[in-house]
Amino acid sequence: MRAVAGCLLSCVLFVFAFLSLCAATDVDASADRANAGAGVQIGPDGNALNLRVLRHDMATLQARGTDVQVAGSSASGREQAGESKGLGEGEGEGEGEGEDESGPVVESVEPNTVWVFGGVVARINGLNLDTVTSITFAGMPADVIAQTITFVDVIVPEYHAPFSGPSINVPVTVTSPNGEATLPAPAENAFTYVHYQLIGDTITTAFKMTDEDPTKPIALDTGGSFDLTKATLTLPLADMSTPPMSSVYVLVRATQDPAAVGTTTENVPGTPVAGAWDFSIHVYDPLVTNTGAAPGEAVHPEVHLAFERGAGGDSAKLMMPVENVSPRLTSNDIKNIVSAWAVETDDYDYGLNPENETVSMPPVVAYESSVLAGEFAPPRDPEGESAVESVTVRLYDLGSFTLRKNSADMILMNIRPGGLTVTPNIGPASGSTQVVITAVEGGLGYIDRVMFGNKEVRRILTPPGTDEYTLEVVPPTSLCPGVVDISVFLGSDALNRVTIPAAFCYESEWGCFGGLADSSGIRPPLSFAGDLLLVMAAIMLLAAGGIRRAGSGRSSPSDRG
Repeated sequence: MRAVAGCLLSCVLFVFAFLSLCAATDVDASADRANAGAGVQIGPDGNALNLRVLRHDMATLQARGTDVQVAGSSASGREQAGESKGLGEGEGEGEGEGEDESGPVVESVEPNTVWVFGGVVARINGLNLDTVTSITFAGMPADVIAQTITFVDVIVPEYHAPFSGPSINVPVTVTSPNGEATLPAPAENAFTYVHYQLIGDTITTAFKMTDEDPTKPIALDTGGSFDLTKATLTLPLADMSTPPMSSVYVLVRATQDPAAVGTTTENVPGTPVAGAWDFSIHVYDPLVTNTGAAPGEAVHPEVHLAFERGAGGDSAKLMMPVENVSPRLTSNDIKNIVSAWAVETDDYDYGLNPENETVSMPPVVAYESSVLAGEFAPPRDPEGESAVESVTVRLYDLGSFTLRKNSADMILMNIRPGGLTVTPNIGPASGSTQVVITAVEGGLGYIDRVMFGNKEVRRILTPPGTDEYTLEVVPPTSLCPGVVDISVFLGSDALNRVTIPAAFCYESEWGCFGGLADSSGIRPPLSFAGDLLLVMAAIMLLAAGGIRRAGSGRSSPSDRG
């Protein structure tokens, strides 16, 4: 019995030991399976396919005395492991706290076309852009206004370098501490700066103007190709009547479709010159920037330049070709051409590139001015008339401009009595005083007839076509002292004239009889009463003188005695 009991006890102890060993083996296998899901997966070639060891798993393994090894070369292992984030520089430190050091990627730029002076918000799309510290367009730095991991919004800088042709493609480069990426110029979605471009029926030319470089060429479509020699714009920025600016950005739009710039016959009177170009000019301030603009929008506001009108002012100038108009213009035609009919237009957003102008409603004709004798080329042939190839018009307020053939009454539109002055306005009856008639708004360039009262001026000292704002004449003689009106008109149409009421006084030995008009052409209300008092005083003086002479001719009684 004792032997049987001992045998049974040995069997029980053996079974217990066996079960304990199996339980321990299952625990280790479960731990290994768990660590395999969060640790190292080994491919068939012995290289690591994935590394997902968390810090608490590493501590558990190290506490058990388990070493973690990644098989294969370091290069192939890093490539297949995908440079896993959280392991620093791939040195297997196991800290998992390092930042993503992937370099930036540039996929596209929207918009990818701007005018040469830039000034548009562009969005750069890509990856890892949140750490970008520098963005350049053809090496020119751009100002960043918004930034995320997938896009950066910047203000496109101005392109400074000269180039030939209508446009140029440039690289866009982004730089971060982890590297740089470039959208190369030859790429399909490369970034483009545009100097001039045909949009619909209108050619738009963009450029920067400075007070040191005030004249720029304007592109025209001539014979199916672009020509930058036929038209030019001159802006004397230092001579503006508004506060002067050292530089401006400019868009000039040239077209032979008046509707594109608002110079239709509904807006501008007169007969269009067939084949002539119409222009509109828009100027933008580079020193004012709207950083709240959305991608594709302009950041620089439009400004409205003004130049002083008058003979002494230096206005802006626009040279316009007319060699292809039909019928051809001649030098004798020029005095019947009102060259610069200016129509006010609303602001033109250069970022959105609208196809046509928005004309102020109702349309406002800002002014008109004549082409003078020295403002067309070639100059007049001394022996006769010659064909004209170009005219240069004076611009005082920028907007849209067109050429018109007009009648005499239209040429006289700017000569208003309220805008005319006469200096001096008093002179002797002999007519020996030189008088200057000044028109504040112009229109006197081709005036060849002047009347003082009912007498015509025989001596006009200012040659026709030399000055639109002043006309120097010698008044005719007058037998009767007093105040007279002055009328100006064209000899070709004597019925249409502008009259300045009470503009000049022929003085007598007693002064000026009659009231002169003020600058508005209105005589003072008490002038006629004053004239009457002067006449009555003169009669009384004459009467008193006659009485004294009559009294001195009589003899006293004592003399008779």
